[in-house]
Amino acid sequence: MKKYILDFNNGMTEEIEVVDLDAAKEAAESAMAYTQESVYIKDPAGGVLLVSRWNGVQADVMDDVLFEFGSGGFYSTWENPYD
Repeated sequence: MKKYILDFNNGMTEEIEVVDLDAAKEAAESAMAYTQESVYIKDPAGGVLLVSRWNGVQADVMDDVLFEFGSGGFYSTWENPYD
């Protein structure tokens, strides 16, 4: 089991212990809401491993969409924060 921190960038963080990073992504996705803030998955020391960026516009066919909130915006698919 590995420890991760889910940071919803709205004052809410959650420490979880799961099998792998894919399970951490699933946990974060199940808790995502319309916060208009990007979501981070971090290691126990606080280093950012993955980010799902908030985009405050309606998604286009060329966008990599994880979750869409109609014309209000969308979360992008998970990516390395340093790319």
